[in-house]
Amino acid sequence: MDAERRIIKARISLLFDSPFFGDLAMHLKIQKSDSVPAMGVTPYGDMYYNPKFIDTVNDDELKFVIAHEVLHCSTGQMIRKGYRDQLLWNLAMDFTTNIILRDACIGKVPQGALLDDSFRNMITEEVYNEIYKNTKKILIQSIDKGKGKGKGKGKDKDGGNGVDGVDGTDSGDSKDSGDGKGSKTLDEHIYKPMKPGEGKDIEQEWKQRVASAATVARGRGNLPGNIEMLIEELLRPMVEWRVLLEQFMSRCSRNDYVWSKPSRRHIDNGTYLPSITGESIEICVAIDTSGSISDEEIKIFLSEVNAILNLNSSILMHLYQCDTAMIYKEYRSGDKLEARVTGRGGTSFKPVFEDIEKRGISPACLCYLTDGDGSYPEKEPAYPVLWILIRNWNVPFGEKILMNINGERT
Repeated sequence: MDAERRIIKARISLLFDSPFFGDLAMHLKIQKSDSVPAMGVTPYGDMYYNPKFIDTVNDDELKFVIAHEVLHCSTGQMIRKGYRDQLLWNLAMDFTTNIILRDACIGKVPQGALLDDSFRNMITEEVYNEIYKNTKKILIQSIDKGKGKGKGKGKDKDGGNGVDGVDGTDSGDSKDSGDGKGSKTLDEHIYKPMKPGEGKDIEQEWKQRVASAATVARGRGNLPGNIEMLIEELLRPMVEWRVLLEQFMSRCSRNDYVWSKPSRRHIDNGTYLPSITGESIEICVAIDTSGSISDEEIKIFLSEVNAILNLNSSILMHLYQCDTAMIYKEYRSGDKLEARVTGRGGTSFKPVFEDIEKRGISPACLCYLTDGDGSYPEKEPAYPVLWILIRNWNVPFGEKILMNINGERT
């Protein structure tokens, strides 16, 4: 039986054995390519295969590989690459995906597939950070220079049989290092860069497919528990974050008298009176200006900071812009927000927390607008922290809410 017929047969088998993956696999367009060492997929759902690789796996292993490519598309992993090195991002995607499929008993894990249980319950971005930190110094230096020279994945590079694929994708919807070519391993006629904003449309289309496939699988009583949790995470609706923000700030500011911070209104006269914390809200707000945040997302951040500044007529805002360095400015309700943004380097949240402590600020809360990808302080501060995230991320402390950046704010 030739390679394409085996793929079609394995896809049909998934429809019966694992209807969730089988349903989604039907959206993949099967295409032959000798330039792919094993199998690879684009965000659009073009699944490329090398016939020589198909001959090295049995039918159960082939089902695993197809489900592997399905997860790359349905979870939006490729679109989320951003500034990261393509080779290391591919590895992170594969480690994350293989654990999910192995635990769900989808097909059979091929020999040599990338598996490491220390990455269990970690999202792809977190796995990437761990791989990056443990990569040899010479490779780190190459990445930092933005060369993007990784050669993809396959039998010779990763010690496996290539099942973890050469996705050959490089999201044109986000910034890339170096010359923008990343680590493409598919021929130029196969690779199709995305137009600005196109990634969001593709991501939404796959979410709709996920919802439909989940309905089919539930109807047949065949949806593994860890896949159910993954689906809930993918389809979790964005919340009305401004309402939650107001509720958060309301909880953080009490309408009572406190002597620890005298009223600013009378202190210039030499009169020390207790302040009413409800009459003025002193908050800290930080904007992530690192390279993982797009220019469009920065504009949205600034718009939302302006909205925060106008949530209350008596707000004193300590505003930070931060990547690995930091810029500080103070604003009050009614002030015009400066639109100029600097930074665009790596990500560390620590400078903001350190500066708040250095200045002796006792904010009602700190609101941090970010994608969540960065270095966190080891110690949780005494004041409440709210992470306003554009992507779902496991933060080590504080509360988090997701904001919708796809056109309308929800």
